[in-house]
Amino acid sequence: MQLTNEIIVVDPTVTTATSELEQKMLRLLGQNAINSIQSPGLYAKDSYGGRTLVETLEAALGGPNSYAEHVGLTVRGFSEELNNAQWTNPNARASGLVRLGVAQLFSRSVVDPGEWLQKVAVGLVREILPMGLRTVRRMLPDLAAELTEMVGLCEGMNPTAPAADFAAAMNRVSEALEVAYKKASPSRYWRDGTLALLSATRVLRSVCGPDYGEYTVLAAERCAGAAVLVAETVACGEASKTGAELPYCGGPVSDLVLTRAAELGAVAMRELGSPGGQWLDMGDYEEVDYADQ
Repeated sequence: MQLTNEIIVVDPTVTTATSELEQKMLRLLGQNAINSIQSPGLYAKDSYGGRTLVETLEAALGGPNSYAEHVGLTVRGFSEELNNAQWTNPNARASGLVRLGVAQLFSRSVVDPGEWLQKVAVGLVREILPMGLRTVRRMLPDLAAELTEMVGLCEGMNPTAPAADFAAAMNRVSEALEVAYKKASPSRYWRDGTLALLSATRVLRSVCGPDYGEYTVLAAERCAGAAVLVAETVACGEASKTGAELPYCGGPVSDLVLTRAAELGAVAMRELGSPGGQWLDMGDYEEVDYADQ
């Protein structure tokens, strides 16, 4: 999902915001005061330089640490891991993460972090993992039938299924990918791509559960890490077409995986009542079909 020149264009007179802080934020959004092209990412300062999205939001919200007051550590852990992935360029990263950044606003006292994370983890299994499986299937046509079955298994998972069902499904996918890895060409693209996806599957097996306890932040970071591994898989698939130097991640298709993972977090925020979620549909966004990736 890509953004147009202004990230969000809203009518500042139309709002359900109740607090003075939310109204101020909406007014700033309506004035296009937050522009994704000026922002390299959510949290980390890096070689891109410039002002991060969170710094921009904090300035709007009232100064340093104001963002942390309104966004919990679990959500920040997920967002930071995606932020620190290898994006094609700062514009791609800003466009990919800005909806998640906005959806988080004022969520800390509203959204249960464990419930939010479970929605994200299930979404990763149902939507992100199949993107990697399709890439491996293209690289290993001899295993097309088996890998197609695994795509269907992931996409067909019931979001409310018990953790044991998700674990069993991820075990089946892992077994299929282990076979794929053994049959992969000596080409580093194929072997590295398959191994990255196998690692992502094992991570997701460990995080699809109803209760994270004190490990919620770690589980959130691992969820984002699984998305980064799937992005690495699709990057390998793209590089294999041209013989390009293999990146850890990066490229338009890889950006698409990371953007979709961020969108899962944003949508879950809205579903669970985060005040920032009300602004997600106020922009002019170009829809992207993820199914064929």
